[in-house]
Amino acid sequence: MARRREATYKPLLFTTTVRNPERMKRLLNILSKFNGEVLTSDLAEHIIGKLIKYGLYRPVRKSVSVRNKWSSTKSGEFSDTVLTDKEVSEIINNNP
Repeated sequence: MARRREATYKPLLFTTTVRNPERMKRLLNILSKFNGEVLTSDLAEHIIGKLIKYGLYRPVRKSVSVRNKWSSTKSGEFSDTVLTDKEVSEIINNNP
């Protein structure tokens, strides 16, 4: 059985929820804060963190408390409640 090689970087990937043309302006709103910066692995993770923090990107694995915070808005929209840095870190760590 072939052994899977460990990833050497985390690509900046977005689901169709974020890429939806009607929701693209929300993504661009976050991305505009990083205008002129060189996209590195650390910056990509920071951008994903911001998208998660504001509820624009909602990974599958999340705690019940995060799920409750996001329950009042649809996926791909800004959440009514901003996540804490700790919640964002946990989500990133639990969604490789």
